[in-house]
Amino acid sequence: MGGCILLVEDRDEDIEGALRSFKRARIFNEIVVKRDAAAALDFLKGLPDCSNESEGVVPAMILLDGGRPSANAIELLEKIRSIGGLHHVPIVVLTSAQAENDLDAWYERGASSCVRKQAAFGDIAALIRRVGLSLFLTQEIPPHGD
Repeated sequence: MGGCILLVEDRDEDIEGALRSFKRARIFNEIVVKRDAAAALDFLKGLPDCSNESEGVVPAMILLDGGRPSANAIELLEKIRSIGGLHHVPIVVLTSAQAENDLDAWYERGASSCVRKQAAFGDIAALIRRVGLSLFLTQEIPPHGD
C-alpha cells in the first residue's frame, strides 16, 4: 500500500475538487490536506523518520498549490526538498502560470512536474499516470465483470 498524498492548498473549492477527483479515479490513499506552507512543513518534519523509507510514512506524492510562483510557495518547495528522505518524493506543482520562465522557476527548485490546476483536478488519474505513480497509489480494482 502506498503512502499518503499531501495536498497543500488553501482554497476550499480546490480541496473539494481534488478529493472528488481522487475518489472518481478510485485512488484511496489517505489525502492529508494542509492549508499553508507552515502547516505542510510541520506535518513533514513531524513524520517519525523521513530518512527511513521502511517506516512507510513518507508521502507517495505532494501536490503543491503554486498559483503563480511566489516567494512563499517556492520557499516551501525548496524546504521540502531539503528534508532528508523526501528528495525522491514526486512534487507536482499545480499552477496557473503560463509563462515559460515561471515554469522554469518551479523545475529549477525541484518540482517533479507542473500541471495547470484546472486540468489537474479534471483528470487526476491522467495526472497520476503522467507522474508515474500508479504503482505506488492504492487503487480499488473494479469487481470482475465491470
